[in-house]
Order: sequence, then structure tokens, then C-alpha cells
Amino acid sequence: MNNLLFYEVSQRVSWTLVHSLWQFVMITVVLGISLRLTRGRNLHGRYLVNFFQLAMETVFFYHPAVWWVSHRMRTEREECCDEIAANMTGDRIGYAKLLVWLEETRQQSSKQTLAMSADGGSLLGRVRRLVSTPAEASGTGSGVIVAWVIFVLTIGSVLAINAASSLAQQPVAPDDDRLAVQVVDDISVKMIAVLPQQATAEEAWRPNGELFEELPYFPKVTDDSPAKPIPGIDYVFKFEGLAVHQNPTYATEGLKGWRHPSDDGFVRIETQPSTESTSTTIEVGIPDKEWGPWVSVSIDGEIIAPVTVPPRLQNAHRIKRVHDALARGDRTLLIWAYNRVERPIATFDLVAVDKDGKRLQTYGRTLWEGEDGVTRSAEVFDHPIDQIDHFEYRLRPYRYWVTFDNVSLKPGQQTNFKTSVETVPFPPAGDLVASLSPPADPKSQSLGEQVHRQLTEISKLNSALISTQSFTSDYGDPKGLIGLKNERSLDHLRETLSKRDFDKSLSTANHTWAWNNNEVVSTERHKYVYEGEPYDQTSEHTWNGKRGWWRDSNGSFGRYRTFADAFANHYFKPSQFLHLGDHRFAWVERGKEPSFFLSSTIPVQYANYQSLPAEDFGGERCHVIRSIPREEQFWISQKTGRLRGCLKFISQGRFTWLHEMESTRKLAGRSFDSREEFGQWFDEALTDEQRYRLHCEFLYLHQANQHPKDLIEFSDYREVASGIEMPMTEWWSSWMHEGRQYKYNINQTVVREVKVAPDLQPLVDKALPKKGDAVNDWRFATFVKYVFDPEMAESEIHAMVDKAMQEQASNKEQLDRILKPLKEMVGKPAAKLDGQWITVEKLPDSRQEKPMLFHFWATWCGPCKNDIPMLNKMQENGWAIVGVHAPGSETDEIKMAIDDSGIEYPVLLGSETEGVGSQSDKITGYPVNMFPCCVLVDKDGKVQAVGSLRDVLKPDR
Repeated sequence: MNNLLFYEVSQRVSWTLVHSLWQFVMITVVLGISLRLTRGRNLHGRYLVNFFQLAMETVFFYHPAVWWVSHRMRTEREECCDEIAANMTGDRIGYAKLLVWLEETRQQSSKQTLAMSADGGSLLGRVRRLVSTPAEASGTGSGVIVAWVIFVLTIGSVLAINAASSLAQQPVAPDDDRLAVQVVDDISVKMIAVLPQQATAEEAWRPNGELFEELPYFPKVTDDSPAKPIPGIDYVFKFEGLAVHQNPTYATEGLKGWRHPSDDGFVRIETQPSTESTSTTIEVGIPDKEWGPWVSVSIDGEIIAPVTVPPRLQNAHRIKRVHDALARGDRTLLIWAYNRVERPIATFDLVAVDKDGKRLQTYGRTLWEGEDGVTRSAEVFDHPIDQIDHFEYRLRPYRYWVTFDNVSLKPGQQTNFKTSVETVPFPPAGDLVASLSPPADPKSQSLGEQVHRQLTEISKLNSALISTQSFTSDYGDPKGLIGLKNERSLDHLRETLSKRDFDKSLSTANHTWAWNNNEVVSTERHKYVYEGEPYDQTSEHTWNGKRGWWRDSNGSFGRYRTFADAFANHYFKPSQFLHLGDHRFAWVERGKEPSFFLSSTIPVQYANYQSLPAEDFGGERCHVIRSIPREEQFWISQKTGRLRGCLKFISQGRFTWLHEMESTRKLAGRSFDSREEFGQWFDEALTDEQRYRLHCEFLYLHQANQHPKDLIEFSDYREVASGIEMPMTEWWSSWMHEGRQYKYNINQTVVREVKVAPDLQPLVDKALPKKGDAVNDWRFATFVKYVFDPEMAESEIHAMVDKAMQEQASNKEQLDRILKPLKEMVGKPAAKLDGQWITVEKLPDSRQEKPMLFHFWATWCGPCKNDIPMLNKMQENGWAIVGVHAPGSETDEIKMAIDDSGIEYPVLLGSETEGVGSQSDKITGYPVNMFPCCVLVDKDGKVQAVGSLRDVLKPDR
């Protein structure tokens, strides 16, 4: 891959340089004439010479020959001045001594007034020339030498360009393993050269003091600042494999500054070591690739809300924390806590957030000495402190330290140069679990368990019927009740909850749930207006302990083998109040409750509710408690103990897999190489309690990914059975995605009827088919369709199943033939994406360091659109998704389809390669012949799975 990249780059660059070489030869003739004029002491033409020299340096900045010629011209010009001065005084030795005295004076002085006296060129070379014989100093052959040098450089440039298909473009010094360090598998750093400050490669030497036989390559200094008052030393490094913004830090004697690595990985750091030093040590710190969570801090330096800190960051957060914030005139200082360490512990990202929510960047950095006499580092914000609401920061610890020892500070003075790498270890595993979850709060936990007893009282009845009616503003204004927002916040949910005046005729839903011992039935009717068109949809579900039926709005029936299948995704949601409870009805076998009957997979006893400040909600003073494991927050009336409000959270963002967590490694005493290996251990080796606690650790670890989703207010409580109360009215606000923004809506649910011991038969009859109704029978490995007849024998249905399975096997063979060329790529390096990016200019670098999913689709493919909502959600949760559109469509058409379908991930219009002979055509290197089709590429760049979205997302992956 790298050779191919070098080849492509070299071809493009070579044509450009070859095209310009003829122009360069002609220009160098002018430079040669200028050089000859300089040697000929034609001082009247020096301004013209300078003009041509600067012009050539600007136009041919990339060419090393121009650098050499320009350097030679400056040297010749300096020698001309020396010749004139020596001839005027008649004392060459005296003039040489004067130059030496001026240089000694310049080094001892911190002022710039005498720096011009002997700052250009090499002082030693100038002195030698002055005291040498005239024959030795003669420059009569310089024109011939210049001509030959120009000729050799021109020919050499052409040869170098032609050889670039297999080699890098830039001249480099011979490889030396002592100079390069492999930090980890994908990151390396090499110390290229040591040289005087702002000098060029001609004056550089190796880190061990050896002189270069071939000049090394590194970018030219572009700093236009004046010469430094005291000479310094620069060190040049080259990094490979760093992620975007994974910027190293440096520690060495007299460190003055550096810039972040360039696009090609070069860094030049500036130092001012002691003039007595002959060698030095340089330490390079390389941080983690990923940032930790944002921490919000008040202007008093207090953490506003608890944050789950991943184990690898805990030591950094203990040391790097905020001490205080102070006003200094119209500026604000944020002062870090003082913890002296030998090396920097972490790099950080810091912002101040003003009263309007705007994020403010730092203005600069300073030191602050406190009343305790301790000097601390402080960040400066160019904003008054009364405009700042709080601060937010995040850390990225330095994970590797590379040491370059015995670096020579003198050319030709060899040292015992050596390198080493130190990895900063993760914290000990024994403290990990305790560090994530907060201490138990018995009072809050008791309140939470009390609420859940209220929520589930209704499911203890052997027989009951509940009917409700709901209204929503979802089908009203396409921008929602408060306009489209960029954030998911509790404040927006509160604002929406107050907007209770909306057109209820646009959407009305009636729900009924009824049961009698093991028989249960549910009905739903939803009438709504969407884009001006009215809809009326109904459905019924029923289960009698042995068979399940479902009737849809079209009058078709589905037949099911289990209760979970018959009620799949049909949540026990006649009201939000009942939906919050973990219901365990008599008609479902204990331990096999469908997940959609449980508000959370974490039992209440593991909720670890924590107390928050009391506040008013729904007109009453309330206790407020929150559970991170159950992703919920309750407002409980201090007067009645009733639940007045609930905030449900949704987890979205980037996650660490369970098998990669430090808590898992601690519990298992080992690491896992795959999710499949972890899954087997999880199922076979753990108790239920261990599984729950591990899931809790996962939720605490990703607390920052929990976003407010639904805010519900309960009112008008009434007793519906002996000792059982329910709220008769609910108002709740929520948001939904609208492209990259969020649309906020309000809903109302009113309980119309509650009965104990109802007659279910009329409801059940509506859910059962009659003779002649169409039936989709899902009780077998493959579903079959037939016309219902009560007299139909089961053997007839079995015969239809056998025939359907044979047809399915035939279709599978056809599908396998289509996918065969693509499946042959599994386990092999993935083809590089090629084509025209539609939504981005290029694929973000961060995506290239994680598993990626390519979704091949087309605007004319209807089934392709069904995958888009899931892909958007995966994208938001940290997956690297790329939509690859089939070639042949116009970009405007694709852009319109992207907007209409709400695609939120990068889209590429793939290039097409025509197949040879019997080979399939390829889209950006992949033989895709069906749509939609997915290709999953692992983080090592190999194809892991191909097929439908469902196929590539199997649990074992």
C-alpha cells in the first residue's frame, strides 16, 4: 500500500518537476551570472542580484539546488566584503582578529547592536580564507564550478524523480537504527538531526555527533523572527503513525518551544542549553489517542456533576485538577492545583462557558503565586469572570515516554548515543470497580424501591383491564414546539412540557391492555394526519398460554409460537407510569420476561439511587434521586410519597466494549481476545449478581453518554383497586432526530377506564382469524402463508413448511453465488475507497483507526432506505460508517436523496472498475452485485464480514 502511494505521489510530482526543470536551468544561468558578478566585485549590481536571488528562492522554494546556490551566493558576498575590508586596511591578520573579537563580544552580550558584525556565514571559514595564501583564496574557477554543479544537480533531479516510484521523494540520510525508535506497533519516532538554531541541513550533524555523508531532509525554517540574542540548538524529529491531534511534548535542558508535527510528521524544537554542555538528554512524551470525558467545574473550582473517569485516566485526574478561578481586571485566571511531578502527566483541552452557553477559548498561560507561597500554572481567559458560568476541561494522559540520551551538542564530537521507551502503566486493577460507582445512599435507594413498588402494583392483579387515550404534537409543526435545537437537554424538555396548547386532532391513539390469569389481549388504534393525509391504523395481539395471534391494519394475521413473538416490541405501555415498572405478569414464565416488559435490564436492587438537591415539580416540593445504572431520575413528593415526575435517559456515544473494560479483566483475572470468547465466559462463569454488577460498571464508565430523553409529569392520582393507585393524567415531553438537530414535542395520556375481572372474549374475538383470512405462520424455521380454515389439519401446514424450506434453500444458493466474489475477500486486506466524496472532502483520519462499515446503496434501491435509521444511530454511537453509492448517478440526485433520507454519515460516489472475462465489475474495488450490501472492515484493515446489515452485525462480532 505504501509503495503504491509513493508511486502515485511520485508520478504527479515528477511530471511537475520535469516540466519546470528546463525553466530552472535557464534561471540558474541567471543565478550563475549573478554569482559571477558577486565574485567580480560588481557591487553596483548587488541590488539587482539580491532581487533575482529572492525571486528565484520564492519560485523554486521546493528545489534543493536553489537552496545550495543561494547559500553559496551569500557566502561569496560575505567573502567579497572581507576582501574589500582587508585590502583597504592592508592588514589581513588584524582584520581576522577583529572578526574573532566581534564574535566573542556578540556571544557575551544579550543585545543585538553588534550581531550584524559577524553573524553571516561560517566565521572559521572566513578567518582561514583571510590568513590563507592568495592562490588558495582565489575564486577564478568558481564560474566553472557553478556551471558543473548546476548541470549535476539538474541531471540528478531527473534521475531522482524517475526513481521515486519505489522510493520516497525526499533525500534522506542513510538508515541508522540507533536514531529510530519503535514506540508501539503503529507509532515510531526518529531523531533526524541536531543543528544550530534556524540553520539549514548543511550545518547539521547526527545525534551521536557524527557528520553527515549525505545531507538529511527536513523542512526549512519559516520563522521570520530576528536572530536569537544567544545561539541555541535545534533538534529535528520525524514521527510516524500519530493520530490526529496526538501531539507529543518534550523535556530537555533549555527548552524554548516547538510546533506540533507537520502533515508529514516533522517537528523542530528550539532549545538554549548551557554553553558548557557537550551532550544532553531529550524526553518525548506521546499521549493517548483518545480524550477522556469533559469535566464541568464551577468558578469556585468545584466539580458541578459527578463524571465517570475511565481507569486509564484516573491517575491523571487525581493530579491534574482545578484549584481556583480568579478575576484579574477584565480577564479571568483558571489556576491548576499544584502537584509536582517529574514529567507532565497529561495534555488538556480547556474552555470557559459563558452565561449564553458559548464556549470561550484560552487567551494565554501564566504562573500564579498564591497566598500559600506555591507557584501554580494558570490559564488566562480574555473575558471578565462575571460573564463566565463555568469551565469544562478534558485530559489525555501521556502514555509513552521516549528518551534520547547522550545527544551530542558539538559537530564531530561523538557520544554514546542511545534510546529507550517507557510505557506509563494503567492503574492497579484492584481499585477499578470501587472507583466507578459512588458510595451507597441508603435513603435514596429506599425511596427508589418504594417508587418501583407503586409502579408494579397493578401487575399483581390476576385480572384487570386498562384503557387509555393519548395525544401528541409530533404531527404538527415540523420544527416542534420550541424550534429545532442542537442539544438534548433537560432545559429544553422543561420548556416543551409547558407548551400544552396544541392541536390534538392531528394524532389520537387508544390503547387497551387486559388479562385474566394466563390469557392476555392488547388492542391499539392510532388515527393521525401526516403531510395532509389521514391515517387510521389498528392492531390486536392475544395469547392464551399456548398460541399467539396478531392482526394488523390490513386485516392480515400472524401466528406465533411464544408470547414474546406474539407481542414482539409491543411494549406494556398503556401509560408512561406503567411502562416505568419492571412487570412480571403471571402469563410469562419467571426469568423469561420479554425485555420490552422491563423498564431496565438492571434490577432495582442494583440501581444505587443517589440524592440530588430537592426542588419543586408539578407544584409540589420533591425529593430528587437518580440512578445511573437504570438511566432514570425521579421527583418524589415530600408530602405524599407519590411519584410526580420522571426523567428517562438514553445512552448514545462512543463505548468501550464489555470485554475491553478493566473491571472485566479484574473480575476474570485475564484479558479476552474477542467478544465471542468473552460471551462464553460471561454466560458460563458468572453468577447473575456478577453480571448485573459488571453491567453497572459499564454504565458508570459511560455516564457521559447518557442524554435526557423523556420528561414526564404525573397528576390526578386515584385508587383503581384496593391499595393500588394510578395517575389518571400524564404530560410528557421528548425529542426526536431531525437531521442533525432535535425536534421537541409534547404528549398527553389520559386513563379512560380501569376494571378488575373484565370479560376478555369480545377483545379476543377481534384478534383471532376467521375462515378465509390471510395468515402468515411464523411458528417454524421459515414462515408460510396460507388462507385460514379452522378445519385445516396441522400436517397440511407442515407440508407447506417443507416446500418453503426447499425454495429457500434454492434462493440461498443463488444468493451465495452473487456474494461469492465478495466473500472471497474476507480475511484479506480491504480495498482502498476510491471515488468522489459527496458529503465530505475526504474521509476523516480518526475513522481510519477503528472498524469501519461500508454500506453500498443506490437512490433507486427501496430496501436500502430501511438501513439508514440504524446506520445513523450506529454513527452517533461511535461506529465509523461510510455510504458508498453505486456509480452511474448524478451527484445532485445523490445529494437530494441524502437530504430526503436524513443520512448523517459520509457518502462516497464509488468509482467503477470493469471486470475482466468472467470477473465481476467492482465498485471502488469491491465486487458488489446486490443492493443493499455491507462490508465490515476490522481495525487492522481486513475484511471481516460481508452481506446484509443484519448479517454483518451478528452478536459474535
